Amino acid sequence: ASVCYEMLTGQPPHLGGSAQQIIMKIITEQPAPVTTHRKSVPPYVAAALGKALEKLPADRFTSAKEFATALGDRSFTTAMTAASAAGGSAMRDRRLMVASAVAAIALIAAVAGWLRPREAPQVSRFALALTEAPLDGTLNGFRAALSPDGRTLAWVGKDGAEDRLWVRPLDQLRGTPLAGTEGAINPSFSPDGKRIAFVSVKGTRSLRVVAAGGGPILELTDSLVDQGGVSWADDGYIYYDGHLEGDGLARIRETGGSPEIATVPDSDRLERWHAGPAALPGGRGVLFNIVSNSGPLSVGVLDAKTGTHKVLTGGLIARYVETGHLLTVTEDGSLFATPFDLARLELRGEPVLLAGGLSVRRLQSVDLAVSRDGTLIYAVGRNESQDRELVWITRSGAVTAVDTSWRGDFALPEVSPDGRFVALEARTDASGGTGAVVKRLDRGAAIRASAGFRPTWMPDGRNLLFRSGATGDGIGIVPADGSKPPQWLGVLGGYPRASADGTWMVYVRPQQGVLARRLTGDTAEVALVTDPGTKVAPVLSPDGRWLAYVSVEAGGAQLFVRPFPDAGSAKYAVAGVVGGPPFWSPNGRELFWLGDNGTLMRVSVAPGAEFETSVPEPVFATQPIEWSFDGITMAPDGRFLALRPVGEQVLRADELVMVQGFFSLLTPSKQ
Repeated sequence: ASVCYEMLTGQPPHLGGSAQQIIMKIITEQPAPVTTHRKSVPPYVAAALGKALEKLPADRFTSAKEFATALGDRSFTTAMTAASAAGGSAMRDRRLMVASAVAAIALIAAVAGWLRPREAPQVSRFALALTEAPLDGTLNGFRAALSPDGRTLAWVGKDGAEDRLWVRPLDQLRGTPLAGTEGAINPSFSPDGKRIAFVSVKGTRSLRVVAAGGGPILELTDSLVDQGGVSWADDGYIYYDGHLEGDGLARIRETGGSPEIATVPDSDRLERWHAGPAALPGGRGVLFNIVSNSGPLSVGVLDAKTGTHKVLTGGLIARYVETGHLLTVTEDGSLFATPFDLARLELRGEPVLLAGGLSVRRLQSVDLAVSRDGTLIYAVGRNESQDRELVWITRSGAVTAVDTSWRGDFALPEVSPDGRFVALEARTDASGGTGAVVKRLDRGAAIRASAGFRPTWMPDGRNLLFRSGATGDGIGIVPADGSKPPQWLGVLGGYPRASADGTWMVYVRPQQGVLARRLTGDTAEVALVTDPGTKVAPVLSPDGRWLAYVSVEAGGAQLFVRPFPDAGSAKYAVAGVVGGPPFWSPNGRELFWLGDNGTLMRVSVAPGAEFETSVPEPVFATQPIEWSFDGITMAPDGRFLALRPVGEQVLRADELVMVQGFFSLLTPSKQ
């Protein structure tokens, strides 16, 4: 009947852009009468075709013979009597046999053509020139997203001094900025591709939504929103990195409302936080990154049916591909694909390497997105997770390695008050996670003083102040030689720093700002800086008179100084764009910080009751090394101690790579 319909009209009963669309129309839609396309078709032929194309088998002819008889019966309207069905001449029977044979051959040919293996699409790889607004290599968070249909790119680009969202349909040569998205990170398209969710770090961090073509900004929530990713699921929820309980994932309805807890770190497995959500199709669950105190970073999955999560594999982030694969990126910037069972939420095979050299930035941020049509994008460039080593840098810019035999995943070095030792944060498999490590600078082996983060020296040079995730972000003091267990201070917070005389400690607590308490005597907590904006890296001047800290208040990290302890009496802006934590010179006459382009900056601080500084200027005429943004400090002798990457240094800016026809690189996984 279908072949006969097409022979008469020049087109099949059902049309569609793909085999899937045609099948759906066959199931759900009644074909138009043949006379709609060809008025000269006799009514009895049209009636016979209509009956033969009915959806239900019971409504169709019982045999090809009945159909052929109806086609030759001028009296046929809506049904055939048993008598007429059995009638007909021998000539008609012969015509029926010939017509049936032709129809069968045509049907076989059509099915064979439909099922014939299609030629694999060509794989095309190219770098996108985002000349109007390049990727910001200093940005925390994710920077790029693809619409589900693969036709539109969204990215966070730096236009002048500010980052904002840019959108480019891929049939256009240039992108356009979206008004009101200054300070945006973590873009994620809605399932229909018409809207984009993102985190704004301008002022208090918040989760917002904007139309992909631009328009009013909708703020969904500013409740404990963090920088580690956003994913718009097809079940009506938007998942994001939050702090509703512990430091797991949160979610909120795409229409707004109250945020909900999605995941909570498992303390039994020493999980510290969850980030990088990537929703699975059909509301099946969410992939995410797990940072723990027990070892390397790993990829986990939330089972939406049970509300529980489990570890899938090692890696930084993961994305699901509709071919039935999981894309993962390891700490060295390698991209792998592994068969994945979506129903069971399990890996089903061995990983295959697809690409290398992906950009890995702070907070394990990796730009990776894949659309339903098989388009893949990822950023290549610097890798801030690679091993580092310590070097000395003089004021003239001369660089000398400290100990080339000591390398690792280091951060936040700080020289002891006597200049002989260094304390830093290190993470290695052998140490069982992240720890406070101490080493004599000129010789000897390193000592792991304690598990924990951000170790800083106490003024006595014998103890360290640090933060430990194992005790719910508790702050403690531990001997630098690791000879005794930590003494916990009963304080929750991060970035702990002691004053030069050892009487005060300053620290940060999310959503509360910069706090302080005495280490002896009256230990009541004092709120120093509580105005809106995220506060990090507080540090007191050597004379104890000034508090320097970084704040995200108006579209980027800025450096401020306030009097101490009367922090509410004045506020001084030092730098409008900051890329790393500040530190004071040992005599307190200089304040240093890393600019957003990685250049070490300074101001001279004048003595006196008022805080007065010189104009900010670079420390070095030319940048001597490519250091980590959290890897430079000053020694008592005036030299700088810095961290530099080991091996080939990637100095070029990150660039975005697009791969079209990506699915043809993967062998379809049986579900």
